[in-house]
Amino acid sequence: KRFFLFLIPTLLLGVSCSQSSDGGVYQSLDSGETWEQAVFVSSDGKRTETISEVDVVSMAFHPEDPNIIYLGTKANGLYISLTGGERWIQSKVDSGNIRSIVVDPVDPNNVYIAKDKSVQKSTDEGLTWETVYTDVQGGNITVVAVDSFEHSRVYAATSSGAVLKSFDYGVNWDLRLQLGDGIKQL
Repeated sequence: KRFFLFLIPTLLLGVSCSQSSDGGVYQSLDSGETWEQAVFVSSDGKRTETISEVDVVSMAFHPEDPNIIYLGTKANGLYISLTGGERWIQSKVDSGNIRSIVVDPVDPNNVYIAKDKSVQKSTDEGLTWETVYTDVQGGNITVVAVDSFEHSRVYAATSSGAVLKSFDYGVNWDLRLQLGDGIKQL
């Protein structure tokens, strides 16, 4: 079964308790002919919790399991779906701006996120997280990337124009380049 997910950012923040809003995540099961929201979190019988009003800013897919999807938000942290977007779970990173998510293409247990002023890493597909770098120059981490040829190399860029490199899966970091402007993509 092939499907596509599409992000619709909204101006509203927070988790919605209503079922009708135009934001969140949409999916297509027919190559983009029709679309439906994929925003369900939970229901307790009285109310349904969704991410239909969460401001989505980043998304990443597990390279081996299409059912595992990571969703970064502007203020509500990280959500994970283990069901191809049918149901979302808020991760332990439940606040902050997740500007970038990258899954290690060789070892998908390793997931990196750019969260506010830090790079965080999970070694268990997003169950637990640790901060592996914090920007001391006052910039926000804007993007994180894993080298597809040598996955021990991890890169990060900041809003203050720094490009950082780790040769050891994010344990140690070196400043590789300092530009005058912030960096949005690597």
